[in-house]
Amino acid sequence: DLPLDTPSLPTFDFSSAYNGTSTTNTKQSKDKNSKQETEKKEKELREKAEKEAAEIIALELEMINSSIEGNNDYNYAQYTQGLIDYRKYTENKRDISLHSLEIQRQALENAGLQETQVYKNILKKEKSLKEQYSDLLLNISLKQLEETKKIEEDALTSQYLNPSSPIFQNEIAYRQKLFKLDVKFLQDKQKLYTKDSEEWLEIETEI
Repeated sequence: DLPLDTPSLPTFDFSSAYNGTSTTNTKQSKDKNSKQETEKKEKELREKAEKEAAEIIALELEMINSSIEGNNDYNYAQYTQGLIDYRKYTENKRDISLHSLEIQRQALENAGLQETQVYKNILKKEKSLKEQYSDLLLNISLKQLEETKKIEEDALTSQYLNPSSPIFQNEIAYRQKLFKLDVKFLQDKQKLYTKDSEEWLEIETEI
């Protein structure tokens, strides 16, 4: 019998490939754990800051609440006694509320808590309050202008019908004065709006 030459099978070293995969997996696992740990610490810091901010606001409100109530009571008394008009009363209410928010905001700024949601909420309240009172005061001013115009028109009509008036039954003089009142009213109304705004331009066209 002739001897058979059996070719030897090639051998491969899988250890290096295995070790590489293992190292990569281990690194990814460590990175993931590190990220989770960082996120956890950041969350804890945020929660701590929010809690501290809430405590500061509670303390500030406790200290200024009596002052706010006193100022609001005094403002209302001034209005009901006729010492200030409704516009001034409204302006005072706005200023009292804004001053309260300003004290709270500054307290958080002094504590370095500007990144908290509590601080951001105060900024939103300030903005909303300013917009709300801006619209309210504008409407009050418009109403006052209209009331003043009506009073002046009635006075002119009385002069026109009064035999002792220089414009008694003088239609031309009467109409001229009414026209001047209309122009003055539009000019005063225009001053209430920002120059070149849509409302301002509309009034400019009327004038």
